[in-house]
Amino acid sequence: MKSLTDIDFNNKRVLLRLDLDVPIENGKVADLTRLEAAKETVEFLKGRVANLALCGHIGRPEGRDESLSTKNIVSDLEAVFGLKIEYINSFWVENFNNQFILLENLRFDKGEEENDDNFAAKLASNFDYFVNESFATAHRNAASTVGVVKYLESCAGFRLIQEVEHLSSLVSSPMHPFVAIVGGAKIDTKLPVIESLVKISDKVLVGGLLPKEIIERKIVFDDKVVVGKLVESGMDIEEDSLSDFEKEIMSAKEIVWNGPIGNFEDKNYSNGTKRLIEMLMNTSAKITLGGGDTISAMNQFGDTRKVYWVCLGGGAMLDYIAGKEMPAIEALR
Repeated sequence: MKSLTDIDFNNKRVLLRLDLDVPIENGKVADLTRLEAAKETVEFLKGRVANLALCGHIGRPEGRDESLSTKNIVSDLEAVFGLKIEYINSFWVENFNNQFILLENLRFDKGEEENDDNFAAKLASNFDYFVNESFATAHRNAASTVGVVKYLESCAGFRLIQEVEHLSSLVSSPMHPFVAIVGGAKIDTKLPVIESLVKISDKVLVGGLLPKEIIERKIVFDDKVVVGKLVESGMDIEEDSLSDFEKEIMSAKEIVWNGPIGNFEDKNYSNGTKRLIEMLMNTSAKITLGGGDTISAMNQFGDTRKVYWVCLGGGAMLDYIAGKEMPAIEALR
């Protein structure tokens, strides 16, 4: 993949795809992690380009939804990037009235998720280059991550490259004992990941709603996989399983974690995830974590500064580990 340093951006018009899918509470961004991760790329570009258009999506809207409009995050973007940004109520640019602009939520138009060629062509029009700085959408075949690459010379942002390099190293040469923790729900999504992790890890610890789904589906794993037992409500993990998890975690040299192991948003069922994070904070292992809920849990009960790597894409991280196709990355290559 080309990097930012491979292109001369001086006095050029650049379309920058960011990961804008941030939690919004009371009209403000509740967690700036994903925006702050793009600072290095924006800093590099803002002193060089003639015009820079930021684009991305928020949530999963079905048509236009003002609560998910990118206009709601303009002030946060300005604060994080140190820019004066003009929001425009459109998906593409005809005239640049400002050096730095923000396009509307691309998912307000179905052409984004369908990777519609006409949508991609219009999105790319009036720009010289495209930069992708959204690893979280790298597993999606979208107009703003794959389609535009057909029309513009393109490269990856600094953070996207770092994400790929880190996960590649994790998959190809982890330190041992290597322990993987998989939580959350949707066993159909997590099963290929668990199967891939079994091949490279020493133990895979499974929690969240997955144990219930595993029992219902009568799925059998080898002894590398430790499936947690749930409390009667099924909303958290039992104490005995936490003790089993702790033995593996405290002996590990490298750990990867995706998905809370209980319904941590409810204080009645937050014990498992809270205890897990306490274990992680007390281990000397090299820790990688990823996924929006996982990051939120760590911010609530722990400290992301003590984590070696915070991967900004939950689904993208899982797909990469499972060896699935990453359309946006392949497009850049």
